Amino acid sequence: MKKLPAVIIILLFIITAHNGVSNNLIIKKTTIYNEGAEIHGTATLQLEEGRNEIEFKRLSPFLDPATIQISGQGFRVLSISRGIDVQLDDKAYKDSVNMFQKKIDDLELKIREKNT
Repeated sequence: MKKLPAVIIILLFIITAHNGVSNNLIIKKTTIYNEGAEIHGTATLQLEEGRNEIEFKRLSPFLDPATIQISGQGFRVLSISRGIDVQLDDKAYKDSVNMFQKKIDDLELKIREKNT
């Protein structure tokens, strides 16, 4: 097992290995700034020989991937990328759709009124 101290600008997250095994991050130090935060923590992962994919879940959508720093021995980081995994419940999804549809309808009405 290898320890991965990480400096990450977020408040809380869980590291999940590609195979779905959850590993808890142990937070060692936190500093809050006017615009952001810095968290130092460690996690122990069982990495297999070859390529491994590690997902950081529940991160801030404002996180800059360039600010993530990972260090340790016996491995190297090949790339860091991000994506948004939006999971809305049915009610929230329907409410969002209804809100946008109302805005579209209002704009279409204004366009029709302006053209007449």
